[in-house]
Formats: sequence, C-alpha cells, structure tokens
Amino acid sequence: MKKATIKLPFEFPPKDGANVRIMLLGVLRCFRRELENGNIKLRLPSSPGATQNYCDEIIFQFSGRGNCSFGDTEHLTLYAGEVLLVPRQTVYTVTPSGKYGCCLLRIRDDESVISCRMSEGSQITTLGELRLRHSGFYVSVVPALRFASDGLVRRMLQLALVYQIESDIMNIKRNFDESGITPHRLAFRARRIIEDWNNSCAPEISEVAQMAGCSVNYLSTVFRKSYGVTLKSFILRHKLENARHLLNLGEMRPAEVAEFCGFHDAGYFSRIFKAAFGCTPSSIYRGGAENNFTAKSK
Repeated sequence: MKKATIKLPFEFPPKDGANVRIMLLGVLRCFRRELENGNIKLRLPSSPGATQNYCDEIIFQFSGRGNCSFGDTEHLTLYAGEVLLVPRQTVYTVTPSGKYGCCLLRIRDDESVISCRMSEGSQITTLGELRLRHSGFYVSVVPALRFASDGLVRRMLQLALVYQIESDIMNIKRNFDESGITPHRLAFRARRIIEDWNNSCAPEISEVAQMAGCSVNYLSTVFRKSYGVTLKSFILRHKLENARHLLNLGEMRPAEVAEFCGFHDAGYFSRIFKAAFGCTPSSIYRGGAENNFTAKSK
C-alpha cells in the first residue's frame, strides 16, 4: 500500500471566516480519491475500554499527526491520510502534533455530526460542524467496518461512507444552509420532521413545533436564523416539490394533487406553483400522463 497524499484544495490553517462546508467537502474528496487508489489505511484500537461514551467516532486525519492514547495500555500515531475508527464505549485522548487537522465524524443512534478540527499547539479547536441526515446508515457501517476482515470490503465500506457524507453535506446546501454554520438543533430537527413526513405531503407548523418540543414562535425564529428562510416558506416549498413529483407521475389530476398536498384553492395552487417552477401544474400533468400512458401501452 502506497502512502496517501492529501493535497488540500484550500489554505491550511484556514483564514478567519473560512466556509466549513467547502473545507469538509475538499478533505473528503481527497480521501475518496486516495481510497479509490487503495492508499488509505484504516486504524482500529485493539482493546476498547468501558466509559460513558455513547457515540462511535471516525477521524479522517488530513494534516499533521495525532498521538492517540487508549487508556494506559495502547498508543498509536495517526498520520495524514489515515482513518481511525473509535467504537463507542472506548476511552481515548488525542494529542496533536505539527499543523494538526482532521475531520471528526461522531455517530449516535439519532444524530450524526461531522466537524473540522485543527491545532497549531496543544489545544484542539473546532472550526465548525454540520449535522448529517442519514444516521441510520452511519450506525450500520461502523460494525461492518470494524469486523470486516477482507481489505477490499473495508475499502468499499469506507468509500460508501465518504460518498454518503459528501451527499449529506451537499444536501444541506440544497436545503437553504449555504453558510457552513451548524443549524440550531431544533431547526435541524424540524427540517428532518418535514422531509421525513409520511402521513401527507407536509405537516402543519403547529405539528412540527409540537414534535420538536418547542413553541411555534421560538421554532420559527431559530429556523430562520439557521437556514435563512422562514419555516412557513420551507414547508410551502416542500409541499410544492411533492406536488410536482405527483404531477410528473401523471396519475392524479392537478385538482386532486392540490387537495392531497393541502391546497384547498386550486387557483391559488396553480398561481404559486407557476411562480415557483415557471410552468403550470396542468402542463406538467399532461406530460406525466402521456408518459404514463405510453409506458402502460408498452
């Protein structure tokens, strides 16, 4: 195995105000390229110890060295271009050396967060972090990585992990968070509730607030500060996106789609739909219905 070469697409240490989202994507793309070439080494502690640590952690070391200690019995040095998997309930500390820089993925059952960390001395500083959407995927990958004995399987699992992190970070951008700043935990929870809603095309604001465990006014405030858009506008956009998907299927007429998505005035639905997408619901429905008819005829 060749030693991985991590050529960062940005200045490190970064200047003040650097966009954390762009930094994370740059680092992950470097690791993905080296993984595809088979140059990334995965490190694992041999003897996890019990502690009140209820999350798995994965460190992507991209600069400097991290001197890792697991209790008093095990020590290892993590170099740039290496990945360290630390299972939950493992006691460990990291002492940075050189121009230390890493991406740290913390995985819990209900939430996963990736952060960019650096140090030019003995103190590690978190530059910023992003909450990722697919915690269930990350939770399932950790034991697979930990117990996989085949090198190729481990590499494929690491690639899948990196691809999913990149996808989740890009998804944050598409959903109004372009600043690279971590959204408020309640705002993040509200967005997850809206996007994962199964009972209809979108919940009401009061339902979201109740499920998030706060008042409508407070949730609306933190949501706007986190994503730069009002909670009402976000829900409306989500409803319109779902309506467009249903119209593309061509199985429901525009009036039926409007009613299903919570728009009780078909005229109002048509106006805001055209304002959002530049075309009428009927034009999309006609195209979807024609495609559906052609497919069924075949």
